[in-house]
Amino acid sequence: MFVVVTLVFFLLRLIPGDPIDFILGETAPQADRLALVTSQGFDEPLLKQYSHFLKDIFEGNLGQSYFTRKSVGDLIGERYPQTVKLALVAMVWAILFSIPTGVFASVLRGKFFDRLLLALSLVGISVPSFYLGPLLVLLFSIKLDWFPASGQDLSGSIILPSLTLGLAMAAILTRMTRSSMLDILNSDYVRTARAKGLSFFKVVFKHALGNALVPIVSLIALQFGTLLAGAIVTEKIFSWPGLGSLLLESIGRRDYAVVQGCLMVIALAYVVVNLLADLVLTKIDPRIRLK
Repeated sequence: MFVVVTLVFFLLRLIPGDPIDFILGETAPQADRLALVTSQGFDEPLLKQYSHFLKDIFEGNLGQSYFTRKSVGDLIGERYPQTVKLALVAMVWAILFSIPTGVFASVLRGKFFDRLLLALSLVGISVPSFYLGPLLVLLFSIKLDWFPASGQDLSGSIILPSLTLGLAMAAILTRMTRSSMLDILNSDYVRTARAKGLSFFKVVFKHALGNALVPIVSLIALQFGTLLAGAIVTEKIFSWPGLGSLLLESIGRRDYAVVQGCLMVIALAYVVVNLLADLVLTKIDPRIRLK
């Protein structure tokens, strides 16, 4: 987190453009510009600004937006729940699609269903969200008129943006589930379970899938963190009022404090989600121990 905070602070200040021009406009009087530069501490040496920045963070103060004059913490608190909601629904779509199809593809290895699924998953991985999103809008909003094209106020508004995020993740998880299941299905203990006469569903879903979940859970944790960060483009396409759209707006007008706060929250989400995944893995597989 310290490395992320440091990189964010210095890299932001390498972006071309003066935040003063965005706040006051290029034609603002020089006296107003100097007053704002002094009030925001832009006239201080960069390392001194950085030390103030670190001090504020350790005190729990993320700063104030240059434009809205609202606390960064309040702005993130308003938007972040919408991003988490979108990511959670996308995760549900991904798991519902990927786990069953990945399991059956591994059982039907080499058959038509397996090959079709591999081809579809490759397409799902290859198609970017900025292309898939408008396609879904064109089909389900414009032609079929099933779901709203943007916003969050209407019923079903979350369906299309969550599908845009979830389908790409489902493609990755399907391939991982299939690969992990194939390794387990070829193991000695699974062959022994079959030889004992256990039912197909018990062998596959209890013995095989339970042990195949370790890499799948790890990937889900990584992908969930990616969803929280990668929802930026999708939120923009569907006008979803989440953290991603706030981040894009703040980058465009060089609102340093808000950009820093958003990126710190995204990085923290990665750390927390992966920590939780490590703890879950110790419950799934007793052979894993935290050291």
